[in-house]
Order: sequence, then structure tokens, then C-alpha cells
Amino acid sequence: MTPHFLASQRDASLSMSEGRAAGPHSCLSGKTLLYVGGRSNQVPKLRARAEERGADLLHHDGGLAESAHSLTAMASRADAVLFPVDCISHGAAKKVKRICKQLGKSYFPLRRSGPASFAALIQHLVEF
Repeated sequence: MTPHFLASQRDASLSMSEGRAAGPHSCLSGKTLLYVGGRSNQVPKLRARAEERGADLLHHDGGLAESAHSLTAMASRADAVLFPVDCISHGAAKKVKRICKQLGKSYFPLRRSGPASFAALIQHLVEF
């Protein structure tokens, strides 16, 4: 899935003088990411990674303790939604995809719930 929420930012950075792109921090600056599922003890590390790139990170547990109804509200506030396929229920993953399609949001499934997969995706978004 193409991260269309970055398109205008990327186009603007490429049009800078002498063809130089803006720094990687500015690419996600002001963006909000929603991380659904995963392990709650890792969320502070993930939030720190996102903040290093200028993004805010929201977290929803996928419906374990938090209401599944609040997922729609949180997704509407986010520019993109991420979820680890190894640490989310099938029902929650389907709901995330459905909500994102309804709202026109980008979503990115991660192979693993660890910080390395999250950091790799963040780097991909920055380089896009």
C-alpha cells in the first residue's frame, strides 16, 4: 500500500532549491500514527522512535481492554495505521482494514511486534 499521506510532503521537499530533499525528521513532522495491537510494554519505545522522526504515536490495544468502538475515533485522528500481524487478533486486523478503507487511511501490517519492524517501517516512510 502506498503511503499517500506523505505524497504532498515529499513533493514539497523535492521542489526545494537545488533539488535537495528536506531532512528525514521533517517528512513525518506533524503526522499522527496509530499502532493497533502489539505488546503494551513496547509502546514507549515505539513512541520514542516515532517522535525521533517528528510523528505522534497513538496506541489502541485492538479491543482487549479498550473498546473496539474507540478504534474508529482513533483511526480518524491518524494519518496512517500500523499493526503487527503476530500480536493482533484476526478480528481486530479485519476491523482495522475495514475502518481504514472507509476513512481513506493508509494502513501498514508489520511482520512482528518488536521495535525493529516498527523502526524499519518508519525508515521506509521517511525514505519514500
